[in-house]
Amino acid sequence: MAEGPEVGVAIAASDDLRQIYSFGHLEYSRDTLSEEYHRDLNAGINPLLPINYFPDDDPEKKPRLTWSLAASTFFSNWINYAVYQETPYDLAELD
Repeated sequence: MAEGPEVGVAIAASDDLRQIYSFGHLEYSRDTLSEEYHRDLNAGINPLLPINYFPDDDPEKKPRLTWSLAASTFFSNWINYAVYQETPYDLAELD
């Protein structure tokens, strides 16, 4: 469903869209990746700088929050399509 040259496959799904696999972290808050990056840096792991995350690629600057709308739309659409539209009105039909 989604892929890119820098990340490879990002989202995959079964044909009926009931099973969705997201290989990124759309649920992350603005600072989550920054906290993980600095944690690993302080531990001497020497992580790669996240691409297009910090303004001017400066890890001392507040990260951009560019995925919030896409994340909300993704989860809302999945819940609407895969859960609500596919769940019978009469739950007795689930037997």
